[in-house]
Amino acid sequence: MQVHSPRPTGIRLLLLGALATIPVFGAGLAGTPGLAGLDYAFRFASAIETDPKDRAKAQELALAEYMTAGAFEEASRRADKIEGWRRGVVYADLAASLARAGKRDEAMAFVNKAESIRGGVEGWQSPRISAHIAEALALLGDRERADTIVSGLAEADPVQYTGRAAATESVGLAAGGDFDAAMKRLADLEGNDDFDTASWRTNGYLALARREVAPRKGRLEALDAALRCSATLPLPRQVEVALEASGISSGLDRRRDGRASVQSALRAVDAAGVQTSEEIPYLIEIGRAWAALGEPEKAKASLFKAEGLVSQGLSIDQPGLLARIASGYRRIPEEATARRVESRALDLAAAMPLARPRALAVAAICRQMGHDRVPLDQVTQSRLDGLLAGLGDPW
Repeated sequence: MQVHSPRPTGIRLLLLGALATIPVFGAGLAGTPGLAGLDYAFRFASAIETDPKDRAKAQELALAEYMTAGAFEEASRRADKIEGWRRGVVYADLAASLARAGKRDEAMAFVNKAESIRGGVEGWQSPRISAHIAEALALLGDRERADTIVSGLAEADPVQYTGRAAATESVGLAAGGDFDAAMKRLADLEGNDDFDTASWRTNGYLALARREVAPRKGRLEALDAALRCSATLPLPRQVEVALEASGISSGLDRRRDGRASVQSALRAVDAAGVQTSEEIPYLIEIGRAWAALGEPEKAKASLFKAEGLVSQGLSIDQPGLLARIASGYRRIPEEATARRVESRALDLAAAMPLARPRALAVAAICRQMGHDRVPLDQVTQSRLDGLLAGLGDPW
């Protein structure tokens, strides 16, 4: 489970926060394509010697993809290698992922491990771990403990945690079978347009809309509420929500609504007058959304334009942007084009003179390949081995 502050730091679109439903691919993991890529992602992250914060964050992102793949044992084994407060977050996220997979005993064990880490952490990081623990407890149906934690967090820091508390409590209510009460808990915050509150309220509605065991009518109402709430949010979040809604609509056999959501994202970007390099992430994710909807020509047009603009972005961002573009082509599917773009991404990463940004860039590429379940051929593995061995001064 990946948890990020909902404050806008550009369009993320990889995940929509802690309450996102993580798909489980638990069967036959030994032969699951993509795990090799994730292994490299974690190894590159772990190789960063001079920046513990960057190292731990990159490790956390890699382990989030292991959880998405249902590779819980692999994630658990690597989680112990993370230093600092993020280990507590990862343990709590593992608990939530295991809870979704119906592995209650294992989930509770990781709740306890997260609590153990949290007890030794001071400052703002301690309540951050607590919030993740509460989300896991909510998914486990322990509403009393979850509500106690989030209520305390909201009382201590209402600006940051009021919306998150409501979203967590809502998921707990839905997990207990009371979907109407879950919706009402979020509706109680309608009119509070503080960014953190509005963003987490929107995340909560999206989590309910993704809940496959919930009534179809309720899921559609939650989806409409998420779109309505996102209207007050900055452009990156508006686009995130619109594209997330597109995927949910398609899953509910409402492809027309899915297309309409992508069109609304396009209109929002056009209306904002986004220019040049700032447009790249939007083009990529809109292209990926068109590909998922079975609109290959629209997808290719958006991805092609994005690739043409990549050189105008920050050099440290370019490899990761290209990895996302390759992922979009793979969705069409155009495997040969995806491989070409991935090779370009690795070229740019390899050319970075400093080892820290080089390791972060390659880790991002490998995470994307792992997420897309891309098997690594011998040539790619040899290239990655060479890049890994070449890390060192200057960092």
